[in-house]
Amino acid sequence: MSNEQAIAYFRQMPKKKQENPHWSFSEENGVVTKQGDPLALELCTELLKTVRGYFRAVYDSFHTEAQVLVVTEEDAEKLRALCLPTLGRFFFQYGTAEVFVLPQTNTPVNSIISEAFWQTKIVENQIVPLARIHSHTVVDAYQSATDYSTLNSNSLEMVLGRIDKEPLFVAYWLDEHGKDTKRNVYQALQQGEKKFLIHKIKSGYGDENDV
Repeated sequence: MSNEQAIAYFRQMPKKKQENPHWSFSEENGVVTKQGDPLALELCTELLKTVRGYFRAVYDSFHTEAQVLVVTEEDAEKLRALCLPTLGRFFFQYGTAEVFVLPQTNTPVNSIISEAFWQTKIVENQIVPLARIHSHTVVDAYQSATDYSTLNSNSLEMVLGRIDKEPLFVAYWLDEHGKDTKRNVYQALQQGEKKFLIHKIKSGYGDENDV
């Protein structure tokens, strides 16, 4: 990259990181909406089960992870213009949301969206997802070291694990630019159609003595 290209690149970068318009973090209630209502997984089961079905199909075919992006209807219009595949529209706490499959490279232990695509098609289009969901295939839903270091959506990050089982196994945390709220991780196990058993853990990643 030439000096001129580098200067142009840094000039076009946003001067201030965008605040998440959908979620915030509360020490008492965890991930909450901007109206202060806690994230309600029981309102998202249809969406989560459909996403799990997609993850199962990918795993059965390739034995890899995969990921999807959940966006508002307003942002969905921007992604439809890119001719991206969608899993459909669902209720997701805020009302109707749409689930998209972005171009991705998947392996048995990782799912990657290119930084170029994320910056030019998501960030520059001012899309802030409602959530990004990725698969941990047939192992537990948790926040891995790779998840902590590489998933920076400035939104709700969710993991579906044990996708071969019938109950939903979910882990989630809130990623916010300039904050370390993503160290507050929640693991949830579905207990019947309308109930989840939720356990909060503290991620050990990001400690000052980490190497």
